Amino acid sequence: STLHEEYVRSSLTSAEALLGIINQVLEYAKVESAGAEEIRLSDEPFHLATLCDELVDIVAARVASREVEFAVHLPQSMPSMRGDRFRLRQCLINLCDNAVKFAREDGGVVTLRGTVDISDDNPDTASLQLEVRDNGKGIPTEKLSLLFKPFSQVDSHFARQHGGTGLGLAITKKIVEAMDGSITCTSQPNVATCFTLAIPFALTKTADIPALPEHMQIGLGGFAKGKVLVCLKQGPHSETLLETYRHWSLDVTDICYQSLSEETTETVLERANEDDFQKGMLVTDYSLFRALSAHSDKMRGRVLVLGKFAEQMEAIQTGLLDANAFLICPAKRSLLYARSKYVLTTDRHKPTSRPVQTHIPDPPGPSKEPPSKEPTGSKLKVLIVEDHVVNQKVAIAMLGKTIGKDKIDVHIAENGQQGLQMATEKGHVYDLVLMDVQMPFMDGLEATRRIREYEKAKGGPRYYIVAMTAHASKADARDCLAAGMDRYASKPLTLAVMNDIINEFWEWFARQERKDKN
Repeated sequence: STLHEEYVRSSLTSAEALLGIINQVLEYAKVESAGAEEIRLSDEPFHLATLCDELVDIVAARVASREVEFAVHLPQSMPSMRGDRFRLRQCLINLCDNAVKFAREDGGVVTLRGTVDISDDNPDTASLQLEVRDNGKGIPTEKLSLLFKPFSQVDSHFARQHGGTGLGLAITKKIVEAMDGSITCTSQPNVATCFTLAIPFALTKTADIPALPEHMQIGLGGFAKGKVLVCLKQGPHSETLLETYRHWSLDVTDICYQSLSEETTETVLERANEDDFQKGMLVTDYSLFRALSAHSDKMRGRVLVLGKFAEQMEAIQTGLLDANAFLICPAKRSLLYARSKYVLTTDRHKPTSRPVQTHIPDPPGPSKEPPSKEPTGSKLKVLIVEDHVVNQKVAIAMLGKTIGKDKIDVHIAENGQQGLQMATEKGHVYDLVLMDVQMPFMDGLEATRRIREYEKAKGGPRYYIVAMTAHASKADARDCLAAGMDRYASKPLTLAVMNDIINEFWEWFARQERKDKN
């Protein structure tokens, strides 16, 4: 299915990114000994738009865990270039990953902007300029000199919280210089930090230009029978989406909002039910979609919803939308095209299971309300506390394979702080908790300790908590058990391990029931 294809594609790009991280130490040793002039670079044709789609897939986990708005701004028409696309992508991963880490805690924004200049004096070469900007606290002037030194990190607090090798910028500088390019950094305290790459690339000869994907050669105007109404929160992401839709020859009306209100809902309901929009499409975010759902009797026409992975899972599980009518942010351009085409060419997207409900339970997150405890024999309620989107997908897929999709009710927390709140604010509402260890804001060990403190104070039932971590030493296992976890599982998870977890959970559950009866 389309959803499975997306899982596989995300897993592949994440595996490549992990391989890139592992190779960073080896790469730096090689680069340092060889010198920039001796670095071997491949020479292959590439489209920058395709490369940026891959980039979005890789940084999506970091973006989701920090709730940062991430947007890629590229010219709608760009020439095909020749060069080392893998190394260029690695440079952008390093810069974007850093930018997401250091963006503001509240209202963080990261943008990647690209421009291409072809001079009349040298028509066979394109000058590519890429800017990665974040709105974090900035870098003190006296520490700018440390940026490109190996194993150095400007902020030791962020280094402890988010990890990293301290090699990314050093390697990026070496690679850019090997490409005859330059990298610079400007920073204003408490305003913004901007890294700029300027690299020359040869233009691809006509005969060697790789095939253009559909979203780069065919507009959507021929698929639309009416107008497209876009109502998203104002920001770089909505600006990029509007610009892209117009390039695809869609008749777009912009009613994006600064803050969500009842007035916003009323405006959308009024506009979305006009004839032109009923034949077209409403594009909105999950927050507004939830507000609109209370007026489902007034909502007609097609809807494309943008949001988080956890929100997509809820929309599918509650029967509100099918996977093809939901787009996970940050949105890849290729998926934006595919999802938009699907919605535009479907009479009215119908849910894959239960009929549309007029009430949607609050999704996982700081303000989410977990479901009330249901009697024995109902679905197994599982809370997955994990900051990496791909790991969330893998855990859900394995639970579905092991137990059955129709026998589980899964909720997602994207860090330990959210997990603690969801596990305690409404009492004992989950049966099983899968807890990652290293996460931003609050790690899994601390979240587990506080959950156990809550259980001890309340004197109620106990959660079965399983640690999921890439740290595989015996000391790590002891730390997990000492924090109050019931079991330890090292990543990557396998179906066999998940099956063991579920079997051990049911054995533990049976013991608890016997204990309660006695």
